[in-house]
Amino acid sequence: MTLDRAKARELLAKADFRRLFVEELGWDTFNAVLRVETGNVCRDLTAVAQKRGMACYRCPTPPGENFPDLAERRKIERQVTKSTHEHILIFTDSTEENQIWQWV
Repeated sequence: MTLDRAKARELLAKADFRRLFVEELGWDTFNAVLRVETGNVCRDLTAVAQKRGMACYRCPTPPGENFPDLAERRKIERQVTKSTHEHILIFTDSTEENQIWQWV
């Protein structure tokens, strides 16, 4: 399978992560919501795709809020590790124009 870089860039720009991972990268569909609690904050992470035990989750930032800072992203990552050891987290802002990818 050859990666279509132009298509991948287009899907990234649209924040269409499911199509990027499943159609372009050949990952498997994965439909789940993972609720993560860090302190007083509760976030719902949406599964994007999975491949052989490695999962990708999207963590949307609610409208009017900023991206979680590095310390908060690490707390989220530690909570996700309890459910899925190998994972990628994609944090998006409310407009889906900005992304922070985290793979520890």
